[in-house]
Amino acid sequence: MLEAVLLDKILAHLKLWNVKVNLAFADTVQFDGEDISGFFDQRSMTLGVAIKDENWFPVLIHEYCHFLQWKQGKWSSDKEIEEFTKRTEWVYKKTELSDEDVLRITRAIQACELDAEKNVVEMCIHHSVGIDIKDYIRESNAYVLTYEYERIFRKPCPPGTVDIVKHLMPDEFITDLATLPTGFIDLVNKVESTDESTTTV
Repeated sequence: MLEAVLLDKILAHLKLWNVKVNLAFADTVQFDGEDISGFFDQRSMTLGVAIKDENWFPVLIHEYCHFLQWKQGKWSSDKEIEEFTKRTEWVYKKTELSDEDVLRITRAIQACELDAEKNVVEMCIHHSVGIDIKDYIRESNAYVLTYEYERIFRKPCPPGTVDIVKHLMPDEFITDLATLPTGFIDLVNKVESTDESTTTV
C-alpha cells in the first residue's frame, strides 16, 4: 500500500514541475542513443523508465532522485552535464580527454550515482517498498564501480555486469570509489569475451 502512496507522490511531484514522464512497457528506453533502464534528462525535463522488468519501481525512484538532485542544484550545472556527456563519448572513443579530467569526472559521476542510490534506499525503507535492501545496496555498489572499470580500460562494461559482480560487494554503501574487488575485472572480462564469442556478423 505504501508503495502506491510513494508512486503517487513521485508522479504528482514530477507533474508539479512539468516533468514529462514516459513509463514504457519495454525492456529498455532510449537516451542519447543508448538502450538503458531509465533516465532523467533536465534538458528536456523528461523522466523515462522501462517498466517491463518487474524491478522497474526502484529504477523509477532512482531517476526521481536524480530529479531531486537537479532541483537541489547538485551535479546539475550545464558544465557538469556537458562533462558527463563528454566522458561517455570518451569511453566510446568518440572524443579525447586528459587523464586528469577523466578521473575528476568519473569521481563526480560516482558521487552523484551513490548519492541517488542512498536516497533510493532511504525512500524504500520509509515507504516499505518490497525490495531486498542489502541486495539493492550490493547492486548499487557494483553499478558505481562500473564507472571505475570504464575509466581504467576505456570501454563500456558489457550488459549484465552488475548482476555478475554484485556478490563481490558489501551490503553497506562503499566509500572507496577507486578499488575494484578481487575478481571484478576477471568476471567483467569473462562476460565481455562471452558476448564477443556469441556475436554473429
